[in-house]
Amino acid sequence: VQLGLTNLSKIAFYDLDDDQDQDGFAFYEDCQDDNPLINASAIDIPDNGIDEDCDGEDAITTNISASLDVPIKVFPNPASNKLQLQRQNSNARFVEIYNQVGQLLHQEQFLADNLSINVNQLEQGMVFVYFLDKHRTKIHQEKVIILR
Repeated sequence: VQLGLTNLSKIAFYDLDDDQDQDGFAFYEDCQDDNPLINASAIDIPDNGIDEDCDGEDAITTNISASLDVPIKVFPNPASNKLQLQRQNSNARFVEIYNQVGQLLHQEQFLADNLSINVNQLEQGMVFVYFLDKHRTKIHQEKVIILR
């Protein structure tokens, strides 16, 4: 359906079905009109490098401690089978792994100072490993590449 609007010397045509991903936002107000999860009313997942809410930037978590302040080692990176986590004098008590669209892929309690996580079931690509304290507040994060 097209609607013609006349402005003296100009004629503009607007297609009333200009929402390719059918998320309720037309292409001119949707920063990624081929993905219904990304639009102006979406919740922006912090620190994943994706601007879900179309405000021009990714949300940033501000309460993450600097990497030097949190003695946690994550290796190997890239990883293909097992991901090793080591902590020394850290208050990290939980580990969560998310993909780039913010889906939780794995969560585990960090009981000992060394933890080995099988990453065979994870898809290839970048994941985010979050370390949480006993109140489940994010205190550290690492980006890890999963390779096959």
